[in-house]
Parts: sequence; C-alpha cells; structure tokens
Amino acid sequence: MTKKKGEVTVKEICAKNKYKFLVSIFIAVIGAFLFTNSIPTLYDAQKKISIDASEDKVFKRVDALSMVTQKLGFKEGNVTTEPIIYRKILESPSFLNSLADITIFKKGETYSTPWSEYLQKDFVQPWWSKYTGKKNIKELLRENVKCEVNLHNGIITLQTSAQEPFIAYQLLDSVEQRLQQHLTKYSFDKAKIDVDNRKQELNNSKELYEKAMSKLNKFLDANKDVALGSFKIEGNALQKEADKALAKYNQAIQQYQMAKMRLQRTKPYFITLVSSEIPKTPSHPKLLINILIWLFYAVLGTFWWVMIGYKMKIRKERVP
Repeated sequence: MTKKKGEVTVKEICAKNKYKFLVSIFIAVIGAFLFTNSIPTLYDAQKKISIDASEDKVFKRVDALSMVTQKLGFKEGNVTTEPIIYRKILESPSFLNSLADITIFKKGETYSTPWSEYLQKDFVQPWWSKYTGKKNIKELLRENVKCEVNLHNGIITLQTSAQEPFIAYQLLDSVEQRLQQHLTKYSFDKAKIDVDNRKQELNNSKELYEKAMSKLNKFLDANKDVALGSFKIEGNALQKEADKALAKYNQAIQQYQMAKMRLQRTKPYFITLVSSEIPKTPSHPKLLINILIWLFYAVLGTFWWVMIGYKMKIRKERVP
C-alpha cells in the first residue's frame, strides 16, 4: 500500500516521540523497583498430597458431599470428587478461623505465639496500607493458606506463606494436621448420622413386620377351621404382606450393621507425594514480572498519549 503525500504513519509518529517513550520506560523501571521494594518478602512452602480414604469412600458418595457442603455453608450441590471437598474446606471461613490458634515458633527463639498474634504484631504490610487500610486477620489467613486441586489425577497442592521461611514450613505441617482432623470429624459425624438413620429405619421396619405378623396370626387363629376360597385368598395376601415386611426388616438389619462398620473404619489419610522443606528463596515479590507489567502499561499509556496529542494537533491545524 502506497502512502499518500502528506500522510504520516503510526511508526513515524512514535519515532518522532521516541524520547517520550524512553522517559516513560525509565520511569516505569524505577517505579517497578520502588514498588517491588515496598512489598514485604514472602516465602512459600508447598506439599503435594493424595487422599487415601477408608475403603467405604464415604466422601465420594453424593449424599456425603451434600452433608459436608451444607455443613460448611456452601450452596453448591454437584460436587462429585473428593479433592474438591478438601479445597472447599480449606477455603471455608470456619476452617480458616480455626487456624488462628496454630502455635508459631520463631527460629532461634524458645517461646511460642499464636498465628493470629503473629499476623497482628510481626506481619509487615506495605507502607501504603496506612492510608488504604490494613488487612484484617481473616484476609491474611485466606491469603497465606492456599490449595490447588488437579481434577485429572486428584493430587492436592497445599501452600502456606509467611515472611519467614521457617514459619512458612511450620504452618504447612500444622495446616495439614488440622485438615486431617477436620475431615476425620466430618467423616465420623456423617457415619454417626447414617447409623442413627439406619437404626430408625430398623425400628420402623421391625414395627411394621411385627404388625404384619400379628395381623396374619390373628387371621389364621380366627379362621383355622374355615376352608372357603375367599378366606384363603385373604390369608395369602396377609402372608405376602408379612413376607414383604420381613424382607424389608432383614434389609434394614444389614444396612444398620454396615453403617456401624463404617463408623469404625471411616477415616481419611494423606499420602505425601512431594514432601515440604524450608524454602530457601523468597517467592514474592517478583521483580521481573513487576517490571514487565509496568513497562506494558507505560508503553501503552505513552502510545495513546502521543496518538491523541497528534490528532488534537491536526485538528488545530485544520481550523482556520
């Protein structure tokens, strides 16, 4: 495409304003350095685990999932995989609040302090938080405990963050232990509810069976000398009703016994695939990423500034 006489390309416009781009790039790099240095250093500790529940796989059943999610206050009802439950529990406010009393030992010190107190007194927040408002304990707990789930292989990645590597390592083990305790309680509560429900069903089916047998026995005693066909038909109907009640009673007995067995065996276990270690290098802030972000917005902003300025200049020149 040939350029018309008097036309100026975008490349030429940018070339004429190259010093503006250079200045904006210089300011962006300096700003990224200052911004990065203003963010406190964070260390991440990670552990990859897999779930080995009891052979009953309580959490894999839809009714168990509904009970757990309802107990945690979630409206989601179509969760069908175990790892999702673990992530939901880790993200639930009730579980995060329970982590506030985890005991923290600083490296080189003999006394301990609760995690919530450490976040209040020793956790450094950026300087601008004095003006924008500091994050509360709940927000800090949520940001420093994360969980990623691979739905293809069921591997769960637990991650804890702290401004000291030794504390990040401590938190990871403590969170894993709390999670296992939390899930053990939920699985036990579910199994206990199942036992109570099965026992109620057993009592109801037993009562129905006894009523059916009592009705049949009374009929047979009252008509043992009667040989009419109508009485035989009614007797057969009562016998079928009693047999049906007996089958339900036997089924209820089996279900009750299975529920009691689940109550004894239901406990989730964690298999550690990649063990944790004390982090050696900080994970945040990331200087290179911050520089790239600042450069992108600096170049983009300068480009629009130059182009808008050029358009305004052309309009002024056209005005007589």
